[in-house]
Amino acid sequence: MADSQGNADLKRIYKAWLREHVDRQPRGLHARLAKRFGTNKSFISQVLNPESPTSLPPRHLPALLETCEFTHDERDKFLSLYSRAHGLGPSEVATLSGSGNNRIEIALPDFRDAAIQNHVEKSIRSNAESIIALARLADRAGN
Repeated sequence: MADSQGNADLKRIYKAWLREHVDRQPRGLHARLAKRFGTNKSFISQVLNPESPTSLPPRHLPALLETCEFTHDERDKFLSLYSRAHGLGPSEVATLSGSGNNRIEIALPDFRDAAIQNHVEKSIRSNAESIIALARLADRAGN
């Protein structure tokens, strides 16, 4: 039971630290995070509330780190707090946070139709994943 309580305390600490960071940012960050996560602002509020049992799922780490625009020190601090709260080792954190991966960003217009916006984003992502898979095959083959 003590281990469970310690884990809950560590989660409250990282969530409070993250909420403080988010509260210092310009308005609209909750909405941008919700959009990046594919969730609603209520979920973001739960993730940022130290008293809520809802934790930030690891799959959302890359989007969080990109959207929150942490300084290098803030990023390290957050990842340290998050990894301790979730019992993750350095290699797991590096993988989940997208560290060591090359990233590109593509600016898209805001389409009036959300369905079109969603379709364009999914199409770009799908095409990029296909190109990466082909490039990995070629790389392994030494071409």
